[in-house]
Amino acid sequence: MFQLVNHGVEVSVMEDMMAEARQFHEQPTELKQGYYSRDVTQKARFISGYGALRRSSFNWVDTLLMTPAPSDAQDHLPIICRDSATIFIGRIRELGETLSQLLSLALGLTPSTNEFISTNLTTANLNYYPPCPEPEVAIAANPHFDTSTFTILLQDQVGGLQVFHEGAADWVDVPSLHGALVVNIGNMLQLLSNNKMKSAEHKVFANAIVPRQSVACFFMPPIDFSTMSTKMYGPIKELVSEKYPAVYREASLAALWGSLYPDLEGSLRNPVLARLRIAYDKEVV
Repeated sequence: MFQLVNHGVEVSVMEDMMAEARQFHEQPTELKQGYYSRDVTQKARFISGYGALRRSSFNWVDTLLMTPAPSDAQDHLPIICRDSATIFIGRIRELGETLSQLLSLALGLTPSTNEFISTNLTTANLNYYPPCPEPEVAIAANPHFDTSTFTILLQDQVGGLQVFHEGAADWVDVPSLHGALVVNIGNMLQLLSNNKMKSAEHKVFANAIVPRQSVACFFMPPIDFSTMSTKMYGPIKELVSEKYPAVYREASLAALWGSLYPDLEGSLRNPVLARLRIAYDKEVV
């Protein structure tokens, strides 16, 4: 996880995105209800308490999940935030392409293979964390690893994002830097890079004073729900050798999302990738 500056996304574009996102979330409930849905194929949907149907505890957050259209036009988005989101998505897509090229270069990939590091923006989440009356017993976002290749995050100045530091064996704050974007590696890139780039575990803690906002943009291979359980991904062949054998078996997007291994939730750090390790078969009796 790292902070990105001099990234080419104008501060005014980021501020407009945050302002219109806040307008969406703070409008009357009845105006947001038309977007409320658990249908994952819906291109713009509003949910509250993310994870409530899959966990014993749920996140103290409201989210507008946006699936960007392939073209520049984003006519399916709520009109109250459509203009700023259209411009922001365009800028983030350009940045994602640059970042993808840099990550590929860092891995030593040739132009013929660097397309594996996806530049596809699959989802942009407008997150709104309301003030919590009992922050000591709530969590704004549960500890988790992103499924994405990488995630670009715009956060406000309130703070609350933390990343797990393995060296310190503790959670550390990710400071809010004006004009900066936060980037974290996801499980897909840890798999593709054969463990050379590590997925960052992170969470958000609740506060009782003011609302917090963020916009999380997830880059990963295009999502096709008809092949989610059959199309396989694994370590890039150029990154596997006799000296550096494959660490992971191939896996589908469904497996990477953890839907195949619900029994592992909470028992291992990054349980999805732990289950996919080739050594796992030998380690488990």
